Amino acid sequence: MTFRTLHKWIAAIALAAATGYGPAAHAQVEDAYCGPDCYADAQWFAPVDFDYNCLPIQKDCGYIFNYNRLVWTMSGERVTIGARGATETSEVIYYGQTVPLDSTGTTNPFAEGDPPPPYTITNGVQEAPPDANFGWGTRYEFGYQSGGCSWTVGILDGPSCSATQVYGFNEMVIPNSWPGTDDLPLIDGQLSFNGFQNGNAIVAATGIGALLNGIGSAGYSTSHFGFGSVHVNFSNGGDFLFGFRDYLDQSEAGVGTIGGPGIQVTALTVVNGQVTAVTTLTGGDGIPDNLDGDTVFAYGVLVDADDNVIGLITDFGDLANFNVAFDQLTVRNRTETDGVELMKTWDLDNSHLPVKEQRNHFQIGAGVRYLKIKDTFFWDGRGGILGRSYQETIADNNIVGPQIRANWNRQDKKWNLGLDARCMLGYNVTNMNQKAAIGENLAPGQPNSLLYMQPTYASRGGQNNEFSPTVELRAEARYQVTRALALKLGYTAMYVDNITRSSEVVVYQLPDLGLASGGQQDIFINGVDFGFEILH
Repeated sequence: MTFRTLHKWIAAIALAAATGYGPAAHAQVEDAYCGPDCYADAQWFAPVDFDYNCLPIQKDCGYIFNYNRLVWTMSGERVTIGARGATETSEVIYYGQTVPLDSTGTTNPFAEGDPPPPYTITNGVQEAPPDANFGWGTRYEFGYQSGGCSWTVGILDGPSCSATQVYGFNEMVIPNSWPGTDDLPLIDGQLSFNGFQNGNAIVAATGIGALLNGIGSAGYSTSHFGFGSVHVNFSNGGDFLFGFRDYLDQSEAGVGTIGGPGIQVTALTVVNGQVTAVTTLTGGDGIPDNLDGDTVFAYGVLVDADDNVIGLITDFGDLANFNVAFDQLTVRNRTETDGVELMKTWDLDNSHLPVKEQRNHFQIGAGVRYLKIKDTFFWDGRGGILGRSYQETIADNNIVGPQIRANWNRQDKKWNLGLDARCMLGYNVTNMNQKAAIGENLAPGQPNSLLYMQPTYASRGGQNNEFSPTVELRAEARYQVTRALALKLGYTAMYVDNITRSSEVVVYQLPDLGLASGGQQDIFINGVDFGFEILH
């Protein structure tokens, strides 16, 4: 074979390798899920490739990762602490001669005339949390696209929105130091707790103990007489709020009301800055008030002429009707969202439309979604006739169902604007739990306590099943920084119907509160989100 013949065979073999064997060899390194010419480009920071219309060249297949930080707010409820619409008559201190002033029907035939009628007490807190506060969260999306179709898994972690509010007269906070000096040393001993002396000297405190006379302390309570300021009314309060009371000084030199039903701290024993003993007092002179004017002060002993006990007397004509009011009431609400979704999305082919440059793109999708909305409502009341009382109610909404999606986006050079609408037909299983502790200071039958009610703790639960449709809209602007990396800024709005908000299912009834049926509230969630997208 001559050289002239040999070089023809070499050219023929090279042409065959380029046209026949080459594609077969290239296919061995292709992704099994991709079509021809699909490859994994690890050059994330390479410049953006543009086509002849100055639009970024989109890859036909590859892995997708989206990361977004969320700053969202969740709508609140108009929450009343107490039974809605319930009212009470303010406590009657002095009863008149002929006209009953409250539900006890008590009159005092020895009174001279009748006092003016008492006023009506409504619930003191009628606009409590939850409020529309902002919270932080994260949204992740993982996926794979190929041939105009993509699978994505989305994970929602948060946001968590919380709000706390304290109601009532605030404590005075007086620093334990003079300006420009270090904290003064603590002292030992029995300390007076009568507040201001000699005009302006504070000599004791409720918190970490007192300091030198006149220097001050932190956390000094301003409730001096045992009457609370934050009123809470119950739906059945008229049946439970009776009892014997001790407010008055009934001696010959009586001076009227000395103290109310709340427990007052009269002295602290402080050792090395730690409170080791507390002396308390409630009420007036230690004798139940004689409200109906007879000779029996609530209860007593009946004796004969020889002072022999022949019976015990209980004068129910001296029963008083108490009001429930706390010195301070702390309310807190926390709402958390979490979820996961699996979606399949198809690109709609609009290349047949008679336009010079096709910058608009459309997608539709379907899948399944799970959304969890956990709502926790808590309040803690201190002081008043009940003493420490608190409750925590949790509503855990678990929503699952099929979801559909429609997406539009428009490309303009490196910028992309898009709208993404999703709708889920959700089935909501709501688990509700409540823990309530009411009336730590109660001692049935004792003066300045209730006649029957005792400290009560309760734990209960319930479940609701509802249809909870969910609608979500995302608006997003994206800037293509490199071939694989894009920065994103967007807005998300979500509306969920027929859920349970924990603040709305608390039943304000004595002695242990209760749970109402849920599934009658809704929530609107919206806010901004920002992050990035990587296509590999």
